[in-house]
Amino acid sequence: MSAPIWVACPDYLFVSLGLSNLIRVASTIGEPLQIDGWTSGMERTSFARICIRANLAKPLRPGIWLNSSNGRIFQRFEYEGLPRSVLNSGRALSLRVCKRFSGKTK
Repeated sequence: MSAPIWVACPDYLFVSLGLSNLIRVASTIGEPLQIDGWTSGMERTSFARICIRANLAKPLRPGIWLNSSNGRIFQRFEYEGLPRSVLNSGRALSLRVCKRFSGKTK
């Protein structure tokens, strides 16, 4: 089961890593679909945000180790808008959507 989800990368190093590496980083957790406007315009540099198609039947990674000009860093991932059924393990059991997104629950 896969779904498009937004992923935030807090404290992403735009200067040393750039947007092309953001796409590579995102491809480690799913298929990159879209970079948000603030990120692509580099107008907000506190974090990067990208939409990916993720396989929710597999565990979602908490982050990835990257090599930068500042040395080795851990880039954390924050997943946005996940179905309520995604457990702490990062696996989804159903496609039930949070009430906040659909206005109703099944």
